[in-house]
Amino acid sequence: MSDDVTPRTRVAAEEDASVVARVHMASRSATMPYLPPRKRDHEQVSRWVR
Repeated sequence: MSDDVTPRTRVAAEEDASVVARVHMASRSATMPYLPPRKRDHEQVSRWVR
């Protein structure tokens, strides 16, 4: 591991879909609690992200 703590940005890969889906679902719930309950589970959202 490097001591370099400079943030780096990269293009997401297909392998990132699960994490991107979790961030999307968590941020949607936290910032828009007035929306209706989710209809899709994590796996469905991951497929959508891919």
